[in-house]
Order: sequence, then structure tokens, then C-alpha cells
Amino acid sequence: DNIFVEGTVQQNMNTPSTLGDKQTGTIVTLDGNRSFSITNIDPNSIIKKDDFVIAIKINGEFRPIWITNENSTCKCCAS
Repeated sequence: DNIFVEGTVQQNMNTPSTLGDKQTGTIVTLDGNRSFSITNIDPNSIIKKDDFVIAIKINGEFRPIWITNENSTCKCCAS
């Protein structure tokens, strides 16, 4: 009955070809005790193995609302 889940992605996920083209993958919670299926419908979201994802339940499926990966973080200001 979770509304939000968070964890790391277990495999590279295919990027949807169009908005609404459902692509699924699995995340495992940080403590390793639970896994959840997540569904990406956004062709602009790239989800790779080991990315950290926060997802919300919408229409009975978990959809990513936050994805941390090397393509989404700014390194230009890192010292």
C-alpha cells in the first residue's frame, strides 16, 4: 500500500519511443528487502542500471518522479 517507493534500478530500462509508450523495470529498496516494478512513460527520461529512483503510484503502477543518473546531474560547478 505504498504511495511512494525509492530504490536503485536493477537493469538499464528502454526509453519510451513516444509519450505513453510504457517501459518497465525493477527497483530494489536501499535496504535490499523489497523490490518494485516501475513504469516509465516519458521519452525524455533515461533510466540506467544503479540509478536512484523515487516513484509514485499512479493508476496502479509506480512511475518515476525523480531519477538520479550521470546525465541528469550538473558537473560544471564541481570543484
